[in-house]
Amino acid sequence: MPLKLSKNNSAPYEYLTVPTTKTYAAETAFVIGDVVNAGSYNYRCIGAGTTAASAPSWPTTTDATVTDGTVTWRCESATANPASVSATVDNTGSPATVDSDVIDLYLVARTYNYTSIAISILNEQSGMDWQLSADAGDTYEDSLDSTDLPAMDATSTDQVKAIKAKVVVANNGTIATGIYDVPDIQVSSTESPS
Repeated sequence: MPLKLSKNNSAPYEYLTVPTTKTYAAETAFVIGDVVNAGSYNYRCIGAGTTAASAPSWPTTTDATVTDGTVTWRCESATANPASVSATVDNTGSPATVDSDVIDLYLVARTYNYTSIAISILNEQSGMDWQLSADAGDTYEDSLDSTDLPAMDATSTDQVKAIKAKVVVANNGTIATGIYDVPDIQVSSTESPS
């Protein structure tokens, strides 16, 4: 299992990326963390088991749960599960940039030993400079690498590393005041079973 970023620091983790979905099937075993899609929503398995002979009546309220045979599913958005920040700009150019609020993200390591860890932000919108911090917000950078992030050994238990994120927004009329979703984040590492 690759390293992933989560909105929370304990299981069940709320990962930021769109999960890979499995095909739903009746009378099939699913494990915690499996995700299936039904219509406009994804459903995450939060209680392992075997599905019933027919599909349940899927809830359409985020975080609502449904029992399906011995499986418990939680409703999630079918789109990306982004983290968001807000910033207020006055578009006067003074100051030239405005910092958004800061959000906490969590780098989650499970099952393996991870080394050479790096995190970078891709597909930034023009006028927005996303920055990350691995040291409780003392220093922000455009990307983090193994000099910022220590190895994470999750061979016996999950490991979680706090990361802070913000966006520096141009204050020149190109970006409006608003709430901004973190763009694509690439997490890379070398993983080994011990």
